Order: sequence, then C-alpha cells, then structure tokens
Amino acid sequence: MVIARRSYGFKERVPKILVDKFIDDREKFNKYNEWKKWTVINKNIKGKVGVKPDLWLINRKKLLGIAS
Repeated sequence: MVIARRSYGFKERVPKILVDKFIDDREKFNKYNEWKKWTVINKNIKGKVGVKPDLWLINRKKLLGIAS
C-alpha cells in the first residue's frame, strides 16, 4: 500500500497535533523532508514515553493532551 501511495504522489504528512505537541522549532522542522520529519517526531515520542512502542499506544491521549 505504501508503494502505491508513493507512486501516485501522495505524501505521508505528520499530523498537526503531533507537530504542535512535540516540535519546538517549527521553522527548522518545516525545512526537513517528510522522512526526516517522522524521524524527529519518533525520537521526541521515544524521549517522552520510552523505547517501548506499546507505552505510546497506552498513553497517547495523555501525551497529546486529549484526555486527563
């Protein structure tokens, strides 16, 4: 599916809520290509949650400020 989306020219944009919560320097972030943006977001999430991805799934609403 990913290959098909790329062949049609679709982009894998980072959702605005992730950019708002995890990015401090938005001007620098906007200069990165889409793969680098996802890498930066992933590193920031791992820094706050830890290395285990299941912790992100469990705590994502708290980290994003959606739930209390």
